[in-house]
Amino acid sequence: MRVIRLSFLARADIAHILHWSQHEFGDSARLRYEALMGAALRDLSADPHRPTTRERPELGAGVMSYHLSFSRRHVPPGTGLVRRPRHLMIYRLDGEAVVSVARILHDSMELLRHLPAAFHEDAPNPQHRDA
Repeated sequence: MRVIRLSFLARADIAHILHWSQHEFGDSARLRYEALMGAALRDLSADPHRPTTRERPELGAGVMSYHLSFSRRHVPPGTGLVRRPRHLMIYRLDGEAVVSVARILHDSMELLRHLPAAFHEDAPNPQHRDA
């Protein structure tokens, strides 16, 4: 198992997602989504290169994404399932022992716009292509 390191923004994303879930759908929905995010973090800790991850070179060197929907079946029994999870964890490995989660973003967002500059500063710039 690897250590999970959540950025300040990832922690804020979690708080916002849980607040929104509770406000829109109630306490049980908040608890289901919280359990789902916990399961996803455990899954990434166990295997950050799991088959359902996606390399995201457009976001930076070594950046990957993992959709929460792939952890739906890994929540603790009795928690209940989130029917249609809509969030991605954006992360990279720091060495072999640490998974650094930069953000947890809605899957409809333009990801590059919401990542800290330092996280993707080495990403290719699509506006500067060779002619």
